[in-house]
Amino acid sequence: MGCFNLVSIFFICLFSLSNLLITIQYTAAQAYRSHSCLGDNYTTGSTFQTNLNLLLPSLSSANNSIIIKNGYANATVGRNPDTVYGSFQCRGDLTLEDCQGCVKIGAEEIKENDRCPNSKQAFIWYDECMLRYSNENYFSIMQISPGRYLWNRNSISNPVQFRQTVNDFLNDLVGETVSNGGSAAIKFASGVTNTTINNFTKVYGIVQCTEDISLSNCNRCLLGAISELQDCCDGKQGGRVLRPSCNFRFEIEPFFESTIISAPSPPPDPLSFPTPLPSSTITNTPNCK
Repeated sequence: MGCFNLVSIFFICLFSLSNLLITIQYTAAQAYRSHSCLGDNYTTGSTFQTNLNLLLPSLSSANNSIIIKNGYANATVGRNPDTVYGSFQCRGDLTLEDCQGCVKIGAEEIKENDRCPNSKQAFIWYDECMLRYSNENYFSIMQISPGRYLWNRNSISNPVQFRQTVNDFLNDLVGETVSNGGSAAIKFASGVTNTTINNFTKVYGIVQCTEDISLSNCNRCLLGAISELQDCCDGKQGGRVLRPSCNFRFEIEPFFESTIISAPSPPPDPLSFPTPLPSSTITNTPNCK
């Protein structure tokens, strides 16, 4: 009997460890990049907190309880003065399942003690999605702040020529994004360009806006972000600007799916470092990574 119990305990522990490893692997797949906490703090046990606790699961639920269009969805819970507005935007090449997986992690982590435990406004960015909530209605409003710069640790020896190549490439992607079929089309473009700089044969890039803003504001947001390329990641093999309403990223290694998959309606990344934008560039519009 004692031997049987030991064997049973062994397999129970092994099963639990397997589940833990699966959970860790799933969580790690959603690569956290940055977060931002804004506004006043809410009181523990307040109506606002109750509404927020209802909002976040509704955004991250997998039962299509809200309409998801091109990886974007928003929701509102409660009445003034305790209304909570929330939304997410997934990268344009994700499947619905991967999108919801990323949003689920974000909804769980955004209120953690090392993130924004009591903030009335918060953002959290991952490689594959962005999640945010606020006590103010921000839907359909183009925003460039708070913004973040992130960059690849590895440098190149010809930064001026490489920057020009990346700048032209990203601007071409913006052109694709704002002329890809009207307001109903996905505000996302990805591509690859060839370069002989530093023996790098290719540069991979994406640009994206949140689905709630207009194409004209999307164009303005992205061009503004790309204009900060030199401040963001000059001389680096990769970089990005993160803004609430848009973002871009480039790398010399592939990091996105080759086929864009928009969600139905309804239904090896080098280390990088986030840094707030200089105070002189903080305005009411999105930034870069």
